[in-house]
Amino acid sequence: MKMNGQLIMVRNMYLKPDPNAPPRRGRGRPPKPKEPLQPGAVVSPPRPRGRPPKNKGPLAPETSPKKVTLPSISGRKRGRPAKVKPSVDLPVGS
Repeated sequence: MKMNGQLIMVRNMYLKPDPNAPPRRGRGRPPKPKEPLQPGAVVSPPRPRGRPPKNKGPLAPETSPKKVTLPSISGRKRGRPAKVKPSVDLPVGS
């Protein structure tokens, strides 16, 4: 019966195919049917993604440009120090 196409294996089960059933489509939930738009209807733009901007209050200070950072007093950079390359000493001939 399997060779003749009378049985189908679906999810580790043998089933008899229904001749009146519609063909199976992809996985997942089927999409909702969309209603057609009426002529002359205005489509609003999609909502923006991400966090909305903060509201500016009446007493909020005006934004100023970024402050320029001065170099550190000691002159050393922050973070892990760079590797020191070993110096290669050539032997002096006798």
